[in-house]
Amino acid sequence: MTYTGKPSWGCETCRKVHTKCDEKRPECSRCVRLKKVCHGYREEVDFMFRTETGDQDSRSTQIGKRQTSKSRTSRGAYSHELLIQHGKNCRYLLPSVAKSLFPSHYDKELCYFYESMLETVAESDHSRYLHLQLPTLFSRTRHNSALYFAAQAISHAVWAKSRGNHARTMGISRKHYVQSISALKVAIQDPVEAKSDENLYAVLLLCGYETIMFDSEALPAWGSHVDGATALLRARGKGQLSTPLQCYMFLFIRRNAVHSHVQLSRPVDPIFNELSGAVLSFENAEDRLISRTIKVPQLQSLANDILSQPHCNIMESVVWELIQAAEELDRELVDWASNVPAEWSYSVAQDLNSVFGPETSNPCYIPTEIRGYPDFYVARVWNLYHVSRLILQSIILRTTSWVYPPPKITNIEKASGMLVNGICASVPFLLGYDLLQLKKSITNIDTQGTKSIWPQSSTTKARKSKHTGRFSLIWPLYISCSVLSIPEAQRQWMRAQLQWIAECGESQAKIVAGTQSQTLLGQPEDFRFDCV
Repeated sequence: MTYTGKPSWGCETCRKVHTKCDEKRPECSRCVRLKKVCHGYREEVDFMFRTETGDQDSRSTQIGKRQTSKSRTSRGAYSHELLIQHGKNCRYLLPSVAKSLFPSHYDKELCYFYESMLETVAESDHSRYLHLQLPTLFSRTRHNSALYFAAQAISHAVWAKSRGNHARTMGISRKHYVQSISALKVAIQDPVEAKSDENLYAVLLLCGYETIMFDSEALPAWGSHVDGATALLRARGKGQLSTPLQCYMFLFIRRNAVHSHVQLSRPVDPIFNELSGAVLSFENAEDRLISRTIKVPQLQSLANDILSQPHCNIMESVVWELIQAAEELDRELVDWASNVPAEWSYSVAQDLNSVFGPETSNPCYIPTEIRGYPDFYVARVWNLYHVSRLILQSIILRTTSWVYPPPKITNIEKASGMLVNGICASVPFLLGYDLLQLKKSITNIDTQGTKSIWPQSSTTKARKSKHTGRFSLIWPLYISCSVLSIPEAQRQWMRAQLQWIAECGESQAKIVAGTQSQTLLGQPEDFRFDCV
């Protein structure tokens, strides 16, 4: 199907006589004034798309094949896939999508959100599958439902952000957000509606809205809605894990719940362990990592409970049990890293030690190596691995200082330093640098020091793209800055990266760049935020 340019939106009566129509509904003003029968308006799909012939049909078929191959995952085809070919006057969509999510002038924000998300979400990320379900869910929801308003809220938020925080669109977004919350409060009072896929999906969209907006009002709301989604999962029970959509929503919520409770140092709801067996066949490498890191908040909480007691009241056997549990979980994470599929592995694009030597004296920090990944999503998962182990090392360090001699503590600090180095090694890739070009210019690094930070100061420039992995660097850098044993130059480099990311417009980085993380100290963060 081919987009034919600006269509006539007038009623059928006015169109027949080629007269301007004011498009009022249900009857236009001209037909009312002339006492004519207003024959109504065509469906948007009918006039925005027409059957192709000849070269047009051939071109769109080829484009459809290419795009379809990109938008399928290992689990097979999805029934509603948006296929878009950019050009001066053309857009291509599958008919199934056009019927449920068509790019009318009224829904341009919704379609922009749908398209832009598909461009940024990796094939292997479950978020992509969930996003592909939006046309189907949206097409069957009521216009006063929580899902309808939530979709409009997040769509207008993305549209406004893409246009320099357009004030009017931001206002519309906020209005729909409030309407969605009100509709959701009503819906969950109904035992049937509380278990519907549409309402759970609406909560996920609200979490997305709060991540995008991240203002004073949305700041505390993200964690609350993650908790709310968890409560809905508990109400739904195992019987609501019978479809791929339900299983992927469960995995998505579990991931966010773990991140949220790590920031609280509080155990995750046991419902995730109780129902985990029902979703094993849907798990990918990240999910298998999450199934292990879900124990981290519990160990954080246990460590805080033990170490908050007077020293004389702490039983040495209890401390030993905690140390052994943390060390065992750390070994499980190392085992995960040793057995990830090849497509989830990273490569060392450049070992800077081989260029300058490990003992190079440089007052400004430069990562010891640069790592390349299949995509931003895989890089983000590896940083989740590093952060999770950093937290475990902090638990072990806080408890072993009570029973172990200094040599053991030195080994823990060394392990923490290696994990921080791994996070730093991902920075150039996640900032969007071409690692091959960066590798060629590596010998031009100023080893005498400079006030600007690397790699931003290198002769190689990052790719000009609106999609980078900057956002996913905020949490790992924020945590890593609070590791006490790392060199001060490395800490300042990471803080400078956070500040640079903040200047690029990431609101979360603006807040954390000048603050100290409390997670490794065993304290809850001042606020919870989406860190993936």
